[in-house]
Amino acid sequence: MTGNLDMGAIKITSTAFPTTILDLTNKNYVDPMITGYTTTLVANYGDIITCTLNMGSYKITKSSYTVSPFDMTNKSWVDVAANNFLAVAGTSTDALY
Repeated sequence: MTGNLDMGAIKITSTAFPTTILDLTNKNYVDPMITGYTTTLVANYGDIITCTLNMGSYKITKSSYTVSPFDMTNKSWVDVAANNFLAVAGTSTDALY
């Protein structure tokens, strides 16, 4: 067969086990593979995370400019900001006035 096959409102009720990436599959094959993902994934287009985010051994490799005191920033930005401070002579036991 060549061309498109439009089933309209008619269901395909049985398929063979998929063996290639282009094979048709069914809900009973897919559902067990994605169980739990719908509640644990974050969309890459603006979802808000309201719990602890554990990156494990992965890194966040890019962020936008820091605007708010609560914005994430990167090491480069902090290094530049820290280098703008002058070294102060003395010890931590000296009185601050």
